[in-house]
Amino acid sequence: RDATPALASESFRERPLPDGVHATELVSGVDIVCALTDDGGAYCWGRDRYALTNQYGVDIALPKRMMIGPQDLELIETIAGGEDDYPVVMINLNRYKPEINFPEGEPYRAYMRILASLLEEVGGRILWRSPVHGQPVGDQLIDEALAAWYPTHQAFLDLPSAPGAKENFRLRRECVEYAVIHRCDDIATA
Repeated sequence: RDATPALASESFRERPLPDGVHATELVSGVDIVCALTDDGGAYCWGRDRYALTNQYGVDIALPKRMMIGPQDLELIETIAGGEDDYPVVMINLNRYKPEINFPEGEPYRAYMRILASLLEEVGGRILWRSPVHGQPVGDQLIDEALAAWYPTHQAFLDLPSAPGAKENFRLRRECVEYAVIHRCDDIATA
């Protein structure tokens, strides 16, 4: 448990979802509640300790739709299930927690070692990674851009169950404050 104090129990009272949105399941953690909805979305409220809203540690008073990309995940699953699955590059834009001392800190280095090993398990690899030195346009503050190549969309889907995945995701939670992953063409085979 981190040093962030738990929200008062009042924060976990029943909250109304937006009109027309219907919950199919409720899940909760120590400080957050999420409603999974019939349209494949998720609405959460409470203490956002995992930067679901892109703002680590903020209170979400009313249910907020999380950007989990269910439509793109469905497309990835469709491509993976077809006969014409093809290579894909996932561009990861990461902001690291200050205490891990990116890029010199041992937690970051351990995360990169296990990530490289995990990608090899599914036939993928890190193509490149680079510190981000600034942003002339926009307001997405990130520390690193990382391109991961997968031989197929199925390989990407296999990542969470591959040997070493549990340790990879533990280190990811320890190191990463905010992340976005963009699915891109493998320009070498496009």
